[in-house]
Amino acid sequence: MLKMLEPFYRYVIEKKIKLNKSRRENINFETAKEIGILYSASGQNSAEVFHNFVYELKLKNKSFIIINYSPKPTGISLKYDCIKLTDKDINWMGSYSMQEITAFIRKPFDILYCISETLPLAFELILCDSKAKFRVGRFYPGKEGLFDFMIDTKQSDSIPFLIEQIIHFSGVIKK
Repeated sequence: MLKMLEPFYRYVIEKKIKLNKSRRENINFETAKEIGILYSASGQNSAEVFHNFVYELKLKNKSFIIINYSPKPTGISLKYDCIKLTDKDINWMGSYSMQEITAFIRKPFDILYCISETLPLAFELILCDSKAKFRVGRFYPGKEGLFDFMIDTKQSDSIPFLIEQIIHFSGVIKK
């Protein structure tokens, strides 16, 4: 269903980006208290590095919410509580049937990380409406309106490399 309606969703996303007037600001990782994470990846190595990243957030007493996306339901689970999102959770208008997703979008996170091998349409729909103060993710040409800070990962497309870069750049950003 998502593929069939993709041109419509692209139009909706462009309009929502222009209409989103949420307060944006550069926020350093150390000063951030509430973090949102959009996560989608395959492979055990990616999951292990992601688990280590989440463990580090816990150690630093960061409050966080994770959305774990997979196009179809899978038996794979994370070690941490998360909101599971599939294509079936998106209606034909590009809205979500789950209250948890709507609450996630409305929450003014200090930082919203998008940790994904590709940029799923489901994440684009969340990012264009997000009230997060600082949205960080991989560089995707033509998707600059979805992020406040994009990381060029030409060197490696792997999730472990992206997380390493996110940790590095989130730590050096000055307000």
